Amino acid sequence: MSVPLLRFKDERGQDFTAWTTKPLGKLAHFIKDGTHGTHQEAPNSNYYLLSAKNINYGVVSFDNSDRKISKSEFDGIYKSYKLEVGDVLLTVVGTIGRVAIYSNILCNIAFQRSVAFFRFTAESSSFMAQLFTTTAFQNKLLKNQVVSAQPGIYLGDLSKITVTLPSKQEQTKIANFLTAVDEKIAQLSQKCELLAQYKKGVRQQIFSQELRFKDDDGQAFPEWIDTTLGDLVEFKNGKGHETIISINGKFIVVNSKFIASNGAVFKTTDNALAPILSDSIVMVMSDVPNGKALAKCLYIQNDNKYTLNQRICSLKSKLYNNKFLYFLINRNSHFLAYDSGVGQTNLKKEDVLSCPLQIPSSKIEQTKIAKFLTAIDDKLTHAQNQLAAAKQYKQGLLQQMFL
Repeated sequence: MSVPLLRFKDERGQDFTAWTTKPLGKLAHFIKDGTHGTHQEAPNSNYYLLSAKNINYGVVSFDNSDRKISKSEFDGIYKSYKLEVGDVLLTVVGTIGRVAIYSNILCNIAFQRSVAFFRFTAESSSFMAQLFTTTAFQNKLLKNQVVSAQPGIYLGDLSKITVTLPSKQEQTKIANFLTAVDEKIAQLSQKCELLAQYKKGVRQQIFSQELRFKDDDGQAFPEWIDTTLGDLVEFKNGKGHETIISINGKFIVVNSKFIASNGAVFKTTDNALAPILSDSIVMVMSDVPNGKALAKCLYIQNDNKYTLNQRICSLKSKLYNNKFLYFLINRNSHFLAYDSGVGQTNLKKEDVLSCPLQIPSSKIEQTKIAKFLTAIDDKLTHAQNQLAAAKQYKQGLLQQMFL
């Protein structure tokens, strides 16, 4: 039998025993078909109903919007579906393949039929949870799913899925190592979240003028002025590049996907129909209902590198700090108010230029604000890159440590 590329040794420095292949039904007690009937709400109880949305990033989490039931109902129809610490949870209806280990001993949890739980006795729950996240196992889930109103997996098919695993001792070593990696990923995720929250909060304080900067002599800057975007910038519309896209072209086509992904997803062309000047702002003018791309902006630093696609505009001021304006208008509430939630939203030129703004009359203050917010962005980007690298490292380990 084949062995993983990366293996641990036992306490004597010897290889562990060979891995064996078994069906899930032989390894654990598990139940999928939790009840999904009507429930009597009990907001003040300590008995929760778990669903697929409560399983995220390897943990089970709840908030005030989650459903609670009474103790009598829990002890009645839900008694057979009570979770115990160490149960491995797997989403099997709708969004298939999310995994978590239940560890919350402070409340009582029952589950509904979008989730299956596994109660292992001879195997390491932590190891099995890691195994469930591997590409090989996820592909087996997809192969066994039944597509109807919602994708799902039958209990019998789930029990027949085979997994290849080592001895309990080697499982424990693998699980402990990967748990340490997961803890690092969790720390980086929290760092990113805290930086994003800080950025949002300080941005609100700056643009509401609760937080003001001083000049280099410690004196207050002049009061901000009321204006509109049209009084500050020159507006240019993009042009269609879809028919002239080329692989490894000289120019990046700035479209909605490029902006929405912060430059990670892009197409290129050798013919720049609408060149973008450096120190410009580009903004998405068209998006689906309730989308997150509408009015999203990027700041362009370089000449001779980008060309503007249709339904994207570029904005550039000759008198004001464009990086400051980028922070001020990115996803501005004025633009988002045009999204009715029904049908695609298409901003017109006059919609963009009519945006009311308050800005510092001093370009020096604008520059101080732009540098401050840019420094926060740089820290957030660095943390996000660290998180992406840690997740990639984890995926590489899974590929080498599992069959």
